[in-house]
Amino acid sequence: GYSVPLDLFSRSLRRVRPSSSASDVCSVSSWRTAAVGHLSQKILRMAAFYAGEGWRLTEDSEMLTNNPITWSQGPEDYASDPAAFCGALWPLPVNLDDPRAEEGGLIPSLNGLRFGHRWMKSRETLGAEVPVLVEVDCGSVTAQVDSENVLRVPHVPKGSLFSVTERDLLLYHDIDFALFHNNLQKNVALRVQSWQTNRKSTTSVNSASLRISSKMVVAGA
Repeated sequence: GYSVPLDLFSRSLRRVRPSSSASDVCSVSSWRTAAVGHLSQKILRMAAFYAGEGWRLTEDSEMLTNNPITWSQGPEDYASDPAAFCGALWPLPVNLDDPRAEEGGLIPSLNGLRFGHRWMKSRETLGAEVPVLVEVDCGSVTAQVDSENVLRVPHVPKGSLFSVTERDLLLYHDIDFALFHNNLQKNVALRVQSWQTNRKSTTSVNSASLRISSKMVVAGA
């Protein structure tokens, strides 16, 4: 997965717009997270699927990349304020060994948080039990969309649960949402409020128009 090509909104998503602020509704936000110094993995943006058109090359396309802390559309000149980061959560199973121990070693599983070593050994379901989401220490977190349309963050601390992704095939891709969980949750509430406000405003305008139309009909009668 990668960021969404911006021309998709003129081809397939004509009634949906690219998000550029925290309160946008009927919009799409997208990003691909990587630490400073990680490869940009351009191979992942070589092509995208367009409804009614099929696969198209997008390597040189302009991409929609948002910052899930500032909610602005990149590229950005500055990183977000560390104080604006609200915290990370992860569904860590209580009945399986900590992936920092089980997925480590000389040969990484390439899917550390998804228990790659464990599921490669058996075709049975993992049977993971996750009663609650757990907080994850990520240190001081800032985010900035760079000129390559990658959302750059500092490396997570070595002892962090998320540190197992440093040796994953897709690096920080598995924590695109989890790293910003609390920021996402806070933003959902804001967008719902924005949608409700817009709906009330639209309803009021429609009601006023209906009353005016009714008066004109009566007057014409």
